[in-house]
Amino acid sequence: MKSHQSDRKLIEAILSGTYTPFELREFLQFCYSLALPFIRKKICCGKINCQIIGLKEADIIHDCLADLFYRDEANRFPQIQVFFENQLVHSENPSDEEFTIMLRRLVLGKVNNNIIRLYSEADPALGKILRNLKLALERTQLFEQVSRFGETYLIPRGVKPLLHLPPIREDCIREAFSRIVFVYDNIPQMLRKLHSVLSEV
Repeated sequence: MKSHQSDRKLIEAILSGTYTPFELREFLQFCYSLALPFIRKKICCGKINCQIIGLKEADIIHDCLADLFYRDEANRFPQIQVFFENQLVHSENPSDEEFTIMLRRLVLGKVNNNIIRLYSEADPALGKILRNLKLALERTQLFEQVSRFGETYLIPRGVKPLLHLPPIREDCIREAFSRIVFVYDNIPQMLRKLHSVLSEV
């Protein structure tokens, strides 16, 4: 089993552009191993439907991470370098473990963004809904988007989040929301109604 220190050396070789073909294969496998449990959990929880997307577990990971490994003329990886440069600005002398955490954040963020793209390619109508939802979240500012363990969560603004309590059951939210939402509501209206439901539960 690799140590965090060897992980860091591998990441530094990739960032410096001095990596060997073996180190590149090791790095690709490392990124895959970071994404795999995340993807499996999403599949188990029903957040990824392999049948709709039309890809197997391994293919989803490779597809989601592919553009991360675009190389420039100097054989460097611009997306990876820019991400780490931005992270290292806010972290003086990061530990070996922090380097691994940064890479995990990059990999899971890339997976999350590209899962939406895969759904959009497989089901354009669903892709349009997801895109409109993202735009409505940005415009209405009713929810704060926070990331925990690679997952994105919505927290209603203007309401005490009560994070020390167990989460509200999904069926309770669904039942309360279905009582006040209508088929002709647009997405911003639905978000306002969802905000009111979560504020009152």
